[in-house]
Amino acid sequence: MKLFFQPGEEVAKGAKAMIAEDALEGVYGVFGMHLWSDLECGKISVEEGPRMAAADIFKIKVKGKGGHVSLPHQGIDAVVVSSAIVMNLQSIASREVNPLEPMVISIGAINSVTRFNVIASEATLDGTARYFNPELKGEVPKMIEYIIQYTAATYRAEA
Repeated sequence: MKLFFQPGEEVAKGAKAMIAEDALEGVYGVFGMHLWSDLECGKISVEEGPRMAAADIFKIKVKGKGGHVSLPHQGIDAVVVSSAIVMNLQSIASREVNPLEPMVISIGAINSVTRFNVIASEATLDGTARYFNPELKGEVPKMIEYIIQYTAATYRAEA
């Protein structure tokens, strides 16, 4: 019997490091435990099958053309492009993936360091894709890339 405490779970690197260190050598089954804020304190939930979705992490860099807000036609606003990308990514779960497959794409951070009167030339989006079906691991990144490329191109930007 082995007892594991996975390091780096929240940054999605712990399991890979444990496998690389042969920590799972001779292990034929794993009983996993995870804190879940929706579960009442002091309660334990045990059910057969998958409980926590895969969590892929991604970063999108948007490049536009900076300028002054009084002359918006001379710039390519990375904030507007980023906003469109966020909205368009939602169509993956609702229109590209079978509705019987639990799946979500979320952007947790949008960063464009500029001022209130400046059209941003660059922005960065940090997000995650979560799903249970392992077949989606290869498909979701392609869907994300397609949407960001063509959304950015619609605004004459790059992503």
